[in-house]
Amino acid sequence: MLHLAFEYYGLVLLLSMAAIQAAASYSGLRGIVFFRNKAHSYIVSALVSLPCFIALLTWNWRNPTGIIEGAQQFYIFMLSMVSGIGITIVLSSLVNHRRFRGNQQPLSDGFESLRGRTFFQALRLRWRNIRWPG
Repeated sequence: MLHLAFEYYGLVLLLSMAAIQAAASYSGLRGIVFFRNKAHSYIVSALVSLPCFIALLTWNWRNPTGIIEGAQQFYIFMLSMVSGIGITIVLSSLVNHRRFRGNQQPLSDGFESLRGRTFFQALRLRWRNIRWPG
């Protein structure tokens, strides 16, 4: 049962990271993508997501039903989605750190700040600009 849980976790993790990369490339959020070229990002996302979709859609054909119950599957799904977001934030910040190091533009709100900064650069600038009461 444990190997099936790890398989499900890995499939959803890869699928969520591929979806984030495709959406970020489409939206122009250069601070969170792994590849500078949009075409490369789309191609890698498609090459990762297609086998994951096939494996998830054929899950019940390949595995006995009922080994991973619904609640357990939900928890594994949520854990893998949150892990995918976290891993994407860390990896994209490491990959793009030098690229946006000298950015002096003012910080935008929300996801717009990821157009010209990595997540951790935007977070650091946000914390630096907070006015604390007192």
